Amino acid sequence: MTSSSTVTKFMSMHVTLVIFVFIGLIHSSMSRPIATCVLGVGLSGLAFHIPFILALKELFTLHSVLERNPTQEGGSVKQRFGMSVRIHRSLEAVIADPEIELVIIGTPNDTHYDFAKASLLAGKHGVPRLRMLISCWRSFSFSSC
Repeated sequence: MTSSSTVTKFMSMHVTLVIFVFIGLIHSSMSRPIATCVLGVGLSGLAFHIPFILALKELFTLHSVLERNPTQEGGSVKQRFGMSVRIHRSLEAVIADPEIELVIIGTPNDTHYDFAKASLLAGKHGVPRLRMLISCWRSFSFSSC
């Protein structure tokens, strides 16, 4: 029997793929891939988000990641995928980078709301994981962005 945690992770992964494809289809009329930054290089970043971005090269480019304390030169992305990307060490650095168009939020759940709101207010597109929608009230507050 499958645990609810496994089902949640499975559903979250598939919803993430649908979001990526949807954003890509909207953006496909443009001539270049969407410059994307993944916030967090833990399980969701390395197992779900980054592989989707790398697999959909015509739609997305992995511009950078937020990794606060890389343990080696090139960080977790270089260690896992053998490629180098820009490493930002703070959300402020991500927000200040004018090349980033899309922010994928794969950080701990309690950061999703603040990170998504900061990204939107900076004029970037933001995709939090499903669990960000903890309460409808917090979700509705995005209408002011």
